[in-house]
Amino acid sequence: MRKLKHCLCLFLSAGVLGGFLPAGAAEDPEESYFAENTWEQITQAFLQDWGADPEKVAVGYRNTVTGEEHFLQGDTYIPAASMYKVALNMYWAEKIYLGEETWDMPVSGLPYSLVQQRSLIDSNNELSYALRDLIGSYTEYRRATARFYGLSPDTQDETYLESESLTPRQVLHCLQMLLDDPDRYPGVLDCLFQAEPEEYFRRDEKRYPIAQKYGYLDSPKRINSCAIVYTDEPFLLVVFTVSLYHGEQFLSDYCTLMCDYTQIRMEQRQEKEAAARARAAALPGGRETLLRPQENLAVCRPAGPSRRARLRRRAARRRLGPPRLLLR
Repeated sequence: MRKLKHCLCLFLSAGVLGGFLPAGAAEDPEESYFAENTWEQITQAFLQDWGADPEKVAVGYRNTVTGEEHFLQGDTYIPAASMYKVALNMYWAEKIYLGEETWDMPVSGLPYSLVQQRSLIDSNNELSYALRDLIGSYTEYRRATARFYGLSPDTQDETYLESESLTPRQVLHCLQMLLDDPDRYPGVLDCLFQAEPEEYFRRDEKRYPIAQKYGYLDSPKRINSCAIVYTDEPFLLVVFTVSLYHGEQFLSDYCTLMCDYTQIRMEQRQEKEAAARARAAALPGGRETLLRPQENLAVCRPAGPSRRARLRRRAARRRLGPPRLLLR
């Protein structure tokens, strides 16, 4: 049923049924979808389309401009695989920033300047383990990097201290620290921009810069990724999966969905704010007012779709191919 509705929306967007609609009623179906559904509903629909068990997927999302934040299993510990390498390298890069270490610091016979790239871009495990061992025991390493996950170094959280697992909320905290002060962690963000340019979140999403770190484990297969995505309002995203068929494509498609969600929601908010300002300016004396919640956002749109909307629609048609009506 949802696919039928989507196909009908494509016909509407192409103008096939435009002649049957009253003037001013046509609206971008993609924009309507994001306006009429919550993040939770959009994410659940995506999981259903993929046939993914919500118990085997965990997600964290944060718009860094508005502070909008959502989680699916946000506080559940899940094996992070190589995503731990972000905080590990932030720990050592910060020491260089503070003058406590230098780029020539030896790690398994190599300078840290090279090891950082091998760890974050190539995801080299042996050199990452060597970086870990330089801190001390495994528990000492976990305590040393706890603050990057929003935890106290004195934490008594045994799951955190004794495993390689992280929660979506903890990963977002780490990404937020990196985004807020990238100069404090020299080299880290640059490496994430170079990591896996054709896979994971960056497999199909080419519209926006993405700084990502993936994580991959076998038995059972776990395909994860975390990223800072530079839409007009940058957002943080982390996705954990377990035993998911075509997991990399799942990550890529979900990242694209969140890019559209972030961009369209921003445009809708800006249009509403612009309409409120225009209405305020039209009042005697220019007194400010706000749109009433029941007022339709469509009344303040210019005639016809915007250039951005036309480009999005054209891209959607290329991705989805010609619309097909499903009669069953």
